[in-house]
Amino acid sequence: MADKHRITVNLDDDEYQNLQRLALEADRSLAWLGRRAICDLIERCDKGEGRVPGLRVVPCDKLRRSAQ
Repeated sequence: MADKHRITVNLDDDEYQNLQRLALEADRSLAWLGRRAICDLIERCDKGEGRVPGLRVVPCDKLRRSAQ
């Protein structure tokens, strides 16, 4: 099995409540929703579909190179 790494994400009250609602509606855990959102973002970047939200003008391919 591949190694797993833990991250911490800070959410405000509204974000947390909305995430809890989505988890309940989907019958999934908060962790599952977080992993799915991260995987979706990585997949979009790998396909060249836009940029990472919240970052000024840093293309996804440049982020991948700097992370290596």
